[in-house]
Amino acid sequence: MYNMDNNTWVKIDDMNQQRKGFCAVCMPDGIYVFGGSDGCQTLKSVEKLDFYTHKWKYMCDMNYPKCNFACVPSRDCVSIYAIGGYDNKPLNIIEK
Repeated sequence: MYNMDNNTWVKIDDMNQQRKGFCAVCMPDGIYVFGGSDGCQTLKSVEKLDFYTHKWKYMCDMNYPKCNFACVPSRDCVSIYAIGGYDNKPLNIIEK
C-alpha cells in the first residue's frame, strides 16, 4: 500500500484467495475485489481491503462466478455493478 505522507510503499496482508482475471473497485471504505480465477475454477467470491484495518475480509459472493469482466460503482457509491465476463463462455449478466 502506498503512503503518500512519506512517499513509501508498505506491505499489507495478501488477499484471502489467490485470483487472476478479477475486477477491482475503489469505494470510500475500501477496495473491493470480485471474482476472477484461482487457476482451476472461476470464482464468485468477493473480498474487501478495509482502509482502516488494512485487512482483507470476505464479503457476500456474487450470484455468478466470472472472470475478465468490468465493474463500476454507482454514482452515489452505494452499489457496485459487475458487467459481463466469462465462465467457460461469454456472459451477458449484470449484477448489482
